[in-house]
Amino acid sequence: MFSSNNLKAWKETFIPTPASKATLDEGVLPADLWFEIAIIVEPRDLLAMKLVCKALHEMFADRELWKYVLHDVCHRHSIFLPSYPIDDMSLTELQRAALGPYRWARLLKRKANPSIRTESTRLLKPLKENNHPLGVAPNSLQFLVPGGRFLFIAQRHSLDLWDLGVVGRQPLEASTLIARVHTAPPSRASALGLDGLAVIPLDDTTLRVAVALTGKNSLFNVYDICPIEQGIKFQSVGSIAVHTEVEEKPVCKNLLIHGNRLHVSLTKLDISFIWDFSTGRYTTGRPRMSNFNSDISQKVFTGTSVIEFGKDSLLAWAIPFSDADTASSTDGFAYLDADFPRVTGEKHEVLYPTWRAIAIAMTTVHIPSLWHHGPVLPITFDIIRETWAHEPSDDGATGFRYRVDVKPDPSDPLNSHKMGVAFKLLAKFELPAGFCYTPLMDATPNAGLGARHASAPIMRMAQPCRVVEDVSSEVLYSLYSVTSHRAIPEVRLTPILKSADGVRVVSPSLCSASGRLVHTVYMNGVPAFTRVSDYLSPWKD
Repeated sequence: MFSSNNLKAWKETFIPTPASKATLDEGVLPADLWFEIAIIVEPRDLLAMKLVCKALHEMFADRELWKYVLHDVCHRHSIFLPSYPIDDMSLTELQRAALGPYRWARLLKRKANPSIRTESTRLLKPLKENNHPLGVAPNSLQFLVPGGRFLFIAQRHSLDLWDLGVVGRQPLEASTLIARVHTAPPSRASALGLDGLAVIPLDDTTLRVAVALTGKNSLFNVYDICPIEQGIKFQSVGSIAVHTEVEEKPVCKNLLIHGNRLHVSLTKLDISFIWDFSTGRYTTGRPRMSNFNSDISQKVFTGTSVIEFGKDSLLAWAIPFSDADTASSTDGFAYLDADFPRVTGEKHEVLYPTWRAIAIAMTTVHIPSLWHHGPVLPITFDIIRETWAHEPSDDGATGFRYRVDVKPDPSDPLNSHKMGVAFKLLAKFELPAGFCYTPLMDATPNAGLGARHASAPIMRMAQPCRVVEDVSSEVLYSLYSVTSHRAIPEVRLTPILKSADGVRVVSPSLCSASGRLVHTVYMNGVPAFTRVSDYLSPWKD
């Protein structure tokens, strides 16, 4: 989040405190070099180095240095910088915030379990819980901004941004609604359904948000918002309505934004619609020609290419965006059924390495959220494959962790239509038998869940689908991580939530940098409140 250029500029404006300046003047290293050392080592190691001698204790107990360290932690872990009021934080607060990702990882390691039994499951208990009536309606969507402070809630008629309070400080008596925008005219809101919410960091202090509404036409709105500026409000970046005759209410999946471009999969034909809202031009991908009843593939959008993750292989294709390859929207409308424009380049299919197709198996692809500021690729993702045994209690599930990178074909790098795909199997692991597994696609990433990180997303664990008749059956939500230091990889599960007895958990969103979990609690089918749970000890001087 905090770019290297900004780090350099911030460092150049740093004025050492008298104590640190005296220490540095007596030593052999200049202040800026100590700052570079401070961000090379882990924050926990800085605290250990304080114990070496008096000079290091004074150096690494300097508040200005820890402000610099926390900026770097936010950058490396894709944390939204305004989540922390850095200039107003004490030394202890800065240190605890910088240690957040490490403290969360250590907590999971201590509480994780390689095996889970439904009847004797112990949940990870939060240190603090607060229930907030945020006005959540059925079918609303949420996004907890990494850092844990800001929460987006989208409904079919509005988009809200809430301030839940700084993690680690005294919780707010009531969350603060800091901005609201109406996403559709009141006369049309009742005829539209909410089908997507996507959030990315635009820069260090600004968020870009896309909302998808579907009805007779599909409506896409894009906004920018800076939560720390005076007079906070959503700034409209663009809006477009997409018309099609293929379906009365088009299927809408894979709402993704990258820079100034939006991608969405529309209709059962799985047509990729790509719109550049800075120029008003758009293009579409080719429709799939068979298997209309199967699920629409999960996709990744890089701004210039699309990657589709199928059951046994992935497809990668480039998006040419010249005037000849695109069309201009007319009065904010685009027509999906038109023959032009349409991407005509080949889709490059690549089979998953060490993969054997199985006819009777349920396969779920888990693509981590691409919330981060920087290159999308390479991507680390998981595939969960479930197989049925003779007895449901013995149903098995195997996980495959891959890393994929897509680049121009080295044999013809100037041809944007030709692509090279590099694949690697990182781990194969077994999940405990007797559950039906669903990785949560829409869960907010933990702070380490960027393009180059493997981490602990949330897994929905239910009784095997073929034996579940009661929708109120118990469902577990567990964090899962894969060990990498063993010859045989092992999955570690940490149960964190449970739905049962008429109480249902919806839209769990987690930030591991701060140890904050947010989810909506439904009682008897009705949303009752939003629960905010904090798992790391608070900051205290």
